Amino acid sequence: MNDLSELDAAKAYAKAWNQLDAESLVDLISDEACYASQWVLDELEGKQAVLDHLRRKMRAVAASSITDSGNRPFAELVITQLGEPGRNAVGLTVPGSDQLDCMVLLGVSESKINRIDICMIELYAPKQSGNYPGRSSAE
Repeated sequence: MNDLSELDAAKAYAKAWNQLDAESLVDLISDEACYASQWVLDELEGKQAVLDHLRRKMRAVAASSITDSGNRPFAELVITQLGEPGRNAVGLTVPGSDQLDCMVLLGVSESKINRIDICMIELYAPKQSGNYPGRSSAE
Protein backbone atom coordinates (compact mmCIF):
# COMPACT_ATOMS: atom_id res chain seq x y z
CA MET A 1 0.00 0.00 0.00
CA ASN A 2 1.50 3.31 -1.05
CA ASP A 3 -0.89 5.66 0.73
CA LEU A 4 -2.09 3.89 3.85
CA SER A 5 -5.31 5.50 5.08
CA GLU A 6 -6.88 5.17 8.51
CA LEU A 7 -9.44 2.78 6.98
CA ASP A 8 -6.68 0.69 5.36
CA ALA A 9 -4.89 0.52 8.72
CA ALA A 10 -8.11 -0.51 10.49
CA LYS A 11 -8.76 -3.25 7.94
CA ALA A 12 -5.20 -4.57 8.23
CA TYR A 13 -5.26 -4.52 12.05
CA ALA A 14 -8.66 -6.24 12.19
CA LYS A 15 -7.56 -8.88 9.68
CA ALA A 16 -4.39 -9.53 11.69
CA TRP A 17 -6.47 -10.08 14.84
CA ASN A 18 -9.08 -12.22 13.10
CA GLN A 19 -6.35 -14.44 11.67
CA LEU A 20 -4.13 -14.11 14.77
CA ASP A 21 -1.28 -13.09 12.47
CA ALA A 22 0.85 -10.25 13.85
CA GLU A 23 3.39 -10.87 11.06
CA SER A 24 0.97 -9.33 8.55
CA LEU A 25 1.52 -5.97 10.30
CA VAL A 26 5.34 -5.95 10.15
CA ASP A 27 5.58 -3.77 7.04
CA LEU A 28 2.75 -1.46 8.16
CA ILE A 29 4.03 -0.45 11.59
CA SER A 30 6.34 2.55 11.83
CA ASP A 31 9.75 2.22 13.46
CA GLU A 32 8.62 4.92 15.93
CA ALA A 33 5.20 3.38 16.64
CA CYS A 34 3.58 3.73 20.06
CA TYR A 35 1.04 1.39 21.68
CA ALA A 36 -1.09 2.63 24.57
CA SER A 37 -3.96 1.13 26.50
CA GLN A 38 -6.31 2.84 28.94
CA TRP A 39 -5.88 -0.21 31.16
CA VAL A 40 -2.07 -0.10 31.30
CA LEU A 41 0.07 2.74 32.66
CA ASP A 42 3.16 2.32 30.51
CA GLU A 43 3.15 3.03 26.80
CA LEU A 44 5.12 0.77 24.46
CA GLU A 45 7.49 2.59 22.13
CA GLY A 46 9.14 1.35 18.95
CA LYS A 47 8.18 -1.10 16.25
CA GLN A 48 9.85 -4.10 17.88
CA ALA A 49 8.18 -3.54 21.27
CA VAL A 50 4.76 -3.10 19.64
CA LEU A 51 5.13 -6.18 17.44
CA ASP A 52 6.44 -8.30 20.30
CA HIS A 53 3.42 -7.30 22.40
CA LEU A 54 0.95 -8.09 19.59
CA ARG A 55 2.65 -11.43 18.94
CA ARG A 56 2.38 -12.40 22.62
CA LYS A 57 -1.29 -11.38 22.82
CA MET A 58 -2.22 -13.20 19.62
CA ARG A 59 -0.32 -16.34 20.67
CA ALA A 60 -2.16 -16.32 24.01
CA VAL A 61 -5.53 -16.02 22.25
CA ALA A 62 -4.57 -18.78 19.80
CA ALA A 63 -3.51 -21.06 22.65
CA SER A 64 -6.78 -20.56 24.52
CA SER A 65 -8.78 -21.01 21.30
CA ILE A 66 -7.35 -24.47 20.68
CA THR A 67 -9.72 -25.95 23.23
CA ASP A 68 -12.67 -23.65 22.51
CA SER A 69 -12.56 -21.97 19.08
CA GLY A 70 -16.00 -20.39 19.60
CA ASN A 71 -14.77 -18.59 22.68
CA ARG A 72 -12.33 -16.09 21.18
CA PRO A 73 -12.52 -12.39 20.42
CA PHE A 74 -12.91 -11.07 16.90
CA ALA A 75 -12.09 -7.71 15.36
CA GLU A 76 -14.77 -5.67 13.59
CA LEU A 77 -14.53 -2.43 11.62
CA VAL A 78 -16.33 0.37 13.47
CA ILE A 79 -16.84 4.13 13.13
CA THR A 80 -16.63 6.38 16.16
CA GLN A 81 -19.78 8.34 17.05
CA LEU A 82 -18.40 10.27 20.06
CA GLY A 83 -15.02 11.65 21.09
CA GLU A 84 -13.64 11.97 17.58
CA PRO A 85 -16.76 11.27 15.46
CA GLY A 86 -16.32 9.64 12.08
CA ARG A 87 -13.00 7.91 12.68
CA ASN A 88 -12.43 4.46 11.26
CA ALA A 89 -11.41 2.11 14.05
CA VAL A 90 -11.47 -1.52 15.15
CA GLY A 91 -13.78 -2.98 17.77
CA LEU A 92 -12.64 -6.10 19.61
CA THR A 93 -15.47 -8.34 20.76
CA VAL A 94 -16.04 -10.10 24.03
CA PRO A 95 -14.90 -13.71 23.55
CA GLY A 96 -17.71 -15.83 22.15
CA SER A 97 -20.04 -12.93 21.21
CA ASP A 98 -20.42 -9.95 18.87
CA GLN A 99 -20.59 -7.53 21.81
CA LEU A 100 -17.73 -5.02 21.76
CA ASP A 101 -15.27 -5.16 24.63
CA CYS A 102 -12.85 -2.39 23.61
CA MET A 103 -11.85 -0.44 20.54
CA VAL A 104 -8.63 0.37 18.77
CA LEU A 105 -7.80 3.76 17.29
CA LEU A 106 -4.97 3.72 14.78
CA GLY A 107 -2.80 6.69 13.92
CA VAL A 108 -1.27 6.83 10.46
CA SER A 109 1.64 8.96 9.30
CA GLU A 110 3.72 8.64 6.14
CA SER A 111 1.73 5.53 5.13
CA LYS A 112 2.62 3.63 8.33
CA ILE A 113 0.74 2.88 11.53
CA ASN A 114 2.45 5.13 14.04
CA ARG A 115 0.05 4.83 16.97
CA ILE A 116 -2.23 2.13 18.39
CA ASP A 117 -4.57 3.20 21.20
CA ILE A 118 -6.73 0.64 23.01
CA CYS A 119 -9.76 2.49 24.41
CA MET A 120 -12.97 1.98 26.34
CA ILE A 121 -15.90 1.81 23.94
CA GLU A 122 -17.99 4.14 26.10
CA LEU A 123 -15.77 7.09 25.13
CA TYR A 124 -16.39 6.71 21.40
CA ALA A 125 -19.78 4.93 21.05
CA PRO A 126 -18.58 2.97 18.01
CA LYS A 127 -21.08 2.07 15.31
CA GLN A 128 -20.65 -1.59 14.41
CA SER A 129 -20.42 -2.51 10.73
CA GLY A 130 -20.73 -6.29 10.82
CA ASN A 131 -17.50 -6.36 8.76
CA TYR A 132 -14.82 -8.65 10.22
CA PRO A 133 -11.87 -8.56 7.78
CA GLY A 134 -10.16 -11.92 7.47
CA ARG A 135 -12.73 -13.72 9.61
CA SER A 136 -14.19 -15.59 6.65
CA SER A 137 -13.71 -15.74 2.89
CA ALA A 138 -15.88 -12.62 2.48
CA GLU A 139 -13.73 -9.59 3.24
